[in-house]
Amino acid sequence: TIRRQVGQLGFATETEWQYAGGKRNPLDPSQPSRTVEASGASVRLFEARLADGSRSLLKEFLGAEARAIGDRELAVYRHPE
Repeated sequence: TIRRQVGQLGFATETEWQYAGGKRNPLDPSQPSRTVEASGASVRLFEARLADGSRSLLKEFLGAEARAIGDRELAVYRHPE
């Protein structure tokens, strides 16, 4: 049984920009040195209780980007080294 939502996670993509010639005008907004794009909530966490009474943490992956993260996480658990 799912008891309650305990949190949510998101991720951000940070890009460092390099320009041809190595020079950029720091006052020109069209030439940023770094940009950050936030994803918003992409993974929700839930507390659940199993039939034997033990507690478990469930993850719900939201959207295509989060699904790719979930697929990679599943691959790690399937092939531990």
